[in-house]
Amino acid sequence: MWWLAVILIAAVGVLLLARLVLRRRRRTRAWRGVLADLKQIWRLPVDQRLEQLGARAREPDSPLLDATARSAAWYLIGCTYLDDDQPDRAARAFQIAYHADPDYDSAALLAFACMKVSARPTRELVSILVETWIELRQPALLVHECERQLLSAVDSAVPVLPPGASGLAAALCAIPIDRLRQELAEAVTDAPEWAGPLRAFAARREDEPTVQYKPSQA
Repeated sequence: MWWLAVILIAAVGVLLLARLVLRRRRRTRAWRGVLADLKQIWRLPVDQRLEQLGARAREPDSPLLDATARSAAWYLIGCTYLDDDQPDRAARAFQIAYHADPDYDSAALLAFACMKVSARPTRELVSILVETWIELRQPALLVHECERQLLSAVDSAVPVLPPGASGLAAALCAIPIDRLRQELAEAVTDAPEWAGPLRAFAARREDEPTVQYKPSQA
């Protein structure tokens, strides 16, 4: 009767696999719904955006998405505050986003940089980000699917950087902070000494290709 045991084990395996596939599909649908909601919220005026994002950030974690949706809301709150020149509030939002879901890896870099911005408000944000990135041992950014999909959903029209931009510059440019994007373009073009990590080439040429971040699709 050993063959009955084999059939039973195979049937249980198929059942478990089917449940796993179904859960993944449900999770994908739920995540797409969250992204669509956040995309609409991102288009609102700043005050309304912060109000709506705050409401999403206070919602309990979804059984399907865990803390991913809540972290996404906190991440966008941080971006909004930083673009509104409120680095202290931005730092707190990025910290919460990262601690709730470490897959938002750029949130950690932004949190540390925001604390420095508060202490040295006269320095450019992008120079502080580069400095912090080096101090954190040059971590790879936007390596997780959820973070790339979030950035793609809320701001698909990522600007094209000047020729010679590095992968780091392209990743930072994908973060929807207008102030940061403007400073990035200037740093890549002017090539000050501290901006070496933002440059893919030592010397600029007219035929160098432009660099644009290519986000993932949900």
